[in-house]
Amino acid sequence: MASEEGWGFRDSDFADTPEGAAAVGAVTRGIFDTRVAQYRAYLDQKAAWGKAWSDASFSSEWLLDLTSAELALATSRIPLSPVSYGAVRGGHCQ
Repeated sequence: MASEEGWGFRDSDFADTPEGAAAVGAVTRGIFDTRVAQYRAYLDQKAAWGKAWSDASFSSEWLLDLTSAELALATSRIPLSPVSYGAVRGGHCQ
């Protein structure tokens, strides 16, 4: 289910049983499918954006090369329940 409110979980919270591991697999595949759909929508819509939004956006093909300790530190600084996307954007696109 799509939501403007963020949420998160750690695989290790569910991976101690076969059912938990299967649930994590299903959820992460669903998250991936949602991200693909969002990126496709971005690609379809970005040509209609105003100059300010076009200049602020970018496309790239890269991944961070982090150790497990660096990733844990980075994710500890990101809230698992961020404010709604609409609130961050001010509820509109200019």
